[in-house]
Amino acid sequence: MTQPPRGNYPIYFDGVTYEPPEDESRLRTQLWRVFVYMTDEQEHTLAELAEATGGSEASVSARLRDLRKPRFGSWIIDRRRIGGGLFGYRLRRRDPKVEATLPPKPSPQGPLEQGQLFARP
Repeated sequence: MTQPPRGNYPIYFDGVTYEPPEDESRLRTQLWRVFVYMTDEQEHTLAELAEATGGSEASVSARLRDLRKPRFGSWIIDRRRIGGGLFGYRLRRRDPKVEATLPPKPSPQGPLEQGQLFARP
């Protein structure tokens, strides 16, 4: 798999219910799984992504939203209505000259144990 260039954006999760010790490793792992699965450039439904990555539809949807954010690389995620309320999502490859951030690959120990938390801007 071709990896996109890393950017200078700090990668961090946030939110009212976010608790780093409990959530950091899980969210990074899920983000990585969703990203890798989407690099086939094919269209996938939330149900398909959830089954392939071991998450729920709500959580993989949140990771797709994360990938669109600058701190996660500003990836282009296309959305197409398949029918009714069902949508398909496709990650488009970016121009190699465009700065992007690859979600950090989770370590076996997890980022918290290795002290790899990123500071908030």
